[in-house]
Amino acid sequence: MEILTNIIMELAILLLVALATVIVNYLKPRVERLVNTIVEKDESGIVAILAEEAVELIEARFDEMGGDEKFEEALAMLERRLERRGMVFDDESLRMKVQRAWRTMNDKQAKEGDE
Repeated sequence: MEILTNIIMELAILLLVALATVIVNYLKPRVERLVNTIVEKDESGIVAILAEEAVELIEARFDEMGGDEKFEEALAMLERRLERRGMVFDDESLRMKVQRAWRTMNDKQAKEGDE
């Protein structure tokens, strides 16, 4: 009887370990996707803030430059700041962030002008 109890206990432990392995393997990709999504949103927010800062600084410093020159200078500044932080983004995404930052600044200035 004791041998049968030991066998049943070992089988139960084996089944629990197998079940835990299946659950972990099932949940792992989902958790990784969730974490990656959170990290991407956080990084995107950081890039947006840095883009806004670059745009505001370039706009304040370089009155004599044209719009395209200011845009390229803000883009270069954003790329340098991200590089120092070890963050890599494609050129198109950075251009979109700088463009959005410029639009945000212009909207803010228009609201301040209306008041």
